[in-house]
Amino acid sequence: MTQETISENVDWIDNIDLDLGYDLSELYSGSDIASLTLTGKQPSMSLSAGKMLIIISPELTAQQLADVQNSQLVCQLAANKKFDDVKKPYEWYNDFRTRMQSLGWIKRGNFLDEYEITEARYTLSGLVIKILESLIGGGSTKIASTVKKTIDKLIQFAKEGHPRAEIFSRAERSVKEHAFAMGYAYPGPQGAQFDMAFFSVRMSRSVTNVLVTTLEHQDTNAKAHQVAMQLNESYYADKARRKVLNKLGDKVKEIDDWEI
Repeated sequence: MTQETISENVDWIDNIDLDLGYDLSELYSGSDIASLTLTGKQPSMSLSAGKMLIIISPELTAQQLADVQNSQLVCQLAANKKFDDVKKPYEWYNDFRTRMQSLGWIKRGNFLDEYEITEARYTLSGLVIKILESLIGGGSTKIASTVKKTIDKLIQFAKEGHPRAEIFSRAERSVKEHAFAMGYAYPGPQGAQFDMAFFSVRMSRSVTNVLVTTLEHQDTNAKAHQVAMQLNESYYADKARRKVLNKLGDKVKEIDDWEI
């Protein structure tokens, strides 16, 4: 399936089988929350299929929020069927991104696909902030501060032993290999925008929470990919929304929302 073909054709939604043979929600969440009430203009987070954490701007409309969550979930599950995100992370990421583009998500800016990690010691939570702030743009200080505030809260959860903070190691508890994505969904001048950082990590030691563990460059093989996207909302509404909803069915229960 080439990028040129999929970018002009959403029929793959009808043809893909999303039955993974197990219930992801049993591994990562006991919640059946399918909607989120945005009260007090506070940012929120949603976790879909255990691997995609999205920071949600309270400024998104309910329809924009649903479009962001549902479009990325169907693309995530479709990519999972084709590639193991831990064993073949770039192939998984490229498949996910290309499917998103086919639904009307247009790449913004001239960002390099791969983010070069140069730090000798670092945390992935720190890299997420750097990448998302870069994608959002230096002029968007309010948005960037929202991202940092939300991730700082997640780090605080981890230090306090809050179960929500264990999302990136929930299935195995202790891992040497991991792959996950974090993104920020927020309104842009022409519709919903979604900026994402995708990480694949191989470590020489097992860790229980890869997001906040300090990693050493010398004993860690880590790759980071980044993409900034804007939704063509009229295209998505006309060509993809109904197909996505029909395909997902009750799999929207695999999106677990919570306020911070």
